[in-house]
Amino acid sequence: MEQETLLQAPAEARIVELDDAGGSVSFRHGDIAIVGEEGVIQRIPIIEIAGMVARRPGMSWSGSALAALSERGAGIVVCDANYGSRMLSWPMSGRRWPSRIRAQMALDGPFGRYLLRCLAKARDDQREMVVAAMGRANALKALRKSGKLTVGASRVSRNRKRDDIEDKIRRQYWSWLAGRSFRRNPSKADGNAVINFARTMLRIEATRAVHKAALHPSIGLGGTQRKGGLVDDLMLPYLPVADLAAALLIATGQHRMDETARAAITRLFTAPLRGQRGLMQIRTGLEELAKSLAHCFETGEARLDINLPVIQDPSAIYDRMFGGGENA
Repeated sequence: MEQETLLQAPAEARIVELDDAGGSVSFRHGDIAIVGEEGVIQRIPIIEIAGMVARRPGMSWSGSALAALSERGAGIVVCDANYGSRMLSWPMSGRRWPSRIRAQMALDGPFGRYLLRCLAKARDDQREMVVAAMGRANALKALRKSGKLTVGASRVSRNRKRDDIEDKIRRQYWSWLAGRSFRRNPSKADGNAVINFARTMLRIEATRAVHKAALHPSIGLGGTQRKGGLVDDLMLPYLPVADLAAALLIATGQHRMDETARAAITRLFTAPLRGQRGLMQIRTGLEELAKSLAHCFETGEARLDINLPVIQDPSAIYDRMFGGGENA
């Protein structure tokens, strides 16, 4: 089995955000240097970097910095002015098994769609838990029950009704989480930027997990047309907790991105949370899920390892985001 060596980052490695930090990124003597008009602003040991999120326009990157990040398996997500993901770099260095990617490419359509449904079901269950924790118990269940399919309905009718229910959920979801007056619009610079950033951080963590599992990010499950391919599929079960983190900040008056919001959201992905099998981290949960997907591709067995946070008290999540709390 052909394999390249991946230089592993430590478990506590962090995602580095480049906002107004500097105009160029370079690499020298084992450190990534962020340089501004007045010289070096910050030096970060390459071993401490799990990935990078860049928003500053006009930023330049040295070839040595990009190569060093690739060698560590650290991806880069480039954002627009409102923290929406616009570009993803994919490291070619590191762990690669051609046979595993071939198995991913040869994935049977029905089997891939079944795996995707499993991930979507996990997302829906987590979403119900989040909505219930925010004081709207059974709201999603009642909405789904109102769209219950009738016996003998055609496939077109079933799909149309299912899409209608999902559309209603999308319209009400953010009013449940962030208040009745809130409207989700990714291009707006209000609390929507906080949501965009939380989802972008989840994306870079999912990218890291896909790379670590030696899978290809663009080959999604079941012929999915989502722009992020497998990365978007992997994100599904963890989207509700990322959305909850953003909603909690919005609820406390954090409507714009600043250092406090960035630090709180970033901390969420490596904070110890109470999971379905004891304490867990979202980062390790994504890695275990990606690894189990690789096993599914190779063996044809649908055995997904989905370990999600158990969310009963939103204040526990909020405490973890700010470095406190004992049980989330």
